[in-house]
Amino acid sequence: MTQPQDLQTHVDHLASLPLEETIQELLRLVPGLTPSVSLTADRLIIHDRYTGTAHLDVLGRLYLQTGSRCTAEHASFATRLSYLPLDPLFLRLYERSDDIRNAAIKAGTAIEPSYEDEGCPCCSGEPSAVILMGFADGESLYYDEEEYRRLWGSTESTGTRLFYEGENRERRACMLMASREQVEAMMLRERGTTAML
Repeated sequence: MTQPQDLQTHVDHLASLPLEETIQELLRLVPGLTPSVSLTADRLIIHDRYTGTAHLDVLGRLYLQTGSRCTAEHASFATRLSYLPLDPLFLRLYERSDDIRNAAIKAGTAIEPSYEDEGCPCCSGEPSAVILMGFADGESLYYDEEEYRRLWGSTESTGTRLFYEGENRERRACMLMASREQVEAMMLRERGTTAML
């Protein structure tokens, strides 16, 4: 019988997998996670099939990065859609973690850290803030503007992100969010075209 793997080691390994494998592993792992909290109010997770604890925010960052990888790697429609079930899974996991963390701080079994001089947690990409505020929802459905226009023309997007790139922030970049229905329809059209060949 093989020894169970350490949970933090497994979580760290997921970042090295190809995009689709990372998504499938997250879908398999997350439903079995139970949140807990350390004495210093760090968000932790445990899983029956793994030993030890892992840091929830490490997994949360991986989830956020995986959604962004869908855009950066020009993922297929199917891959982008396969990511979407992670949104409610991570939201529920962070909501449970928040309840446990707040109760531990209130009971005095965990000490709330100081957030002085750390700035806005959403702007800095803090997983708990980004996920709990709903800013991660649909992350896999963002396309760079050129790709979105090529696929859907002038159809209005369901979300927009503008930012500036470059050393002096001289290049404007725009990301447009497609709806689930747009992506599903395009995937079906693509499959229909392939079947006709």
